[in-house]
Amino acid sequence: MIALADLKAWLGVTDTASDDALTALEARQVATVSTRLDRYFGEPEEVTEILDGYRSAIWLSEPPIDGTLTLYTRTGLGETWTLGATADYEVDGRQILRREAAIWPVGSRTVRATYQRGYAAGEAPGDVVQVVLELCARAWESRGNSATQREKLGPLEIEYRPLKDIPDPIDTLVAWRRVRAA
Repeated sequence: MIALADLKAWLGVTDTASDDALTALEARQVATVSTRLDRYFGEPEEVTEILDGYRSAIWLSEPPIDGTLTLYTRTGLGETWTLGATADYEVDGRQILRREAAIWPVGSRTVRATYQRGYAAGEAPGDVVQVVLELCARAWESRGNSATQREKLGPLEIEYRPLKDIPDPIDTLVAWRRVRAA
């Protein structure tokens, strides 16, 4: 999602010795953001979803790259899949609309869509990129730093790492996207 050169510039890293560690760090932070937002922000990949019919519009988990997909339908479970004609439907972001006010085949798991999802370097939403950069910076700055503190509370000894008084960038993004979607 974020080019290695951009991540290194953000962190102020100039050598190549840490390239593998930074690439792995960025992938972990992208996975964290994806999980928290229930969206996929990783590198482009092919995915197949099997969806329920019943209505004129169905929703994919992610918007297809370039709005293109391959669609199959069937009349019921165990039936043969039939390739859908692109003239029969329209893709609008994550939504697939059936043309001419028709509905998708009625039943569970009657529509199959295969498409590319994800973001190449430089194509992800800016707010998500910023959060990933901030998370990478936090993790990079604290690597190997054992700021662990211990305290005794009666018979218990507690070990913890204090948090800085900085808002969690993921919580901020989640809250902002919820307000925007409302």
